[in-house]
Amino acid sequence: MTVRDVATVQMTGETRLGIQIPVTIATAFILLNAFGISSNIMSLTGIALAIGVIVDNGIIMAENSYKHLST
Repeated sequence: MTVRDVATVQMTGETRLGIQIPVTIATAFILLNAFGISSNIMSLTGIALAIGVIVDNGIIMAENSYKHLST
């Protein structure tokens, strides 16, 4: 495994994460609007928690890919 392979895996994980976060936020606000729910503090807190989970899962996926490719 070369350094370039590791960089490719990291870039792929970052790219996926970079796509997932804006799509998730946009979807959340579209669904809030569709169901007539206002963006109060509870809604925004839930969205913030969801973003945290997505970031955490993206890090885990990138580390897992790196682990499997390095062995």
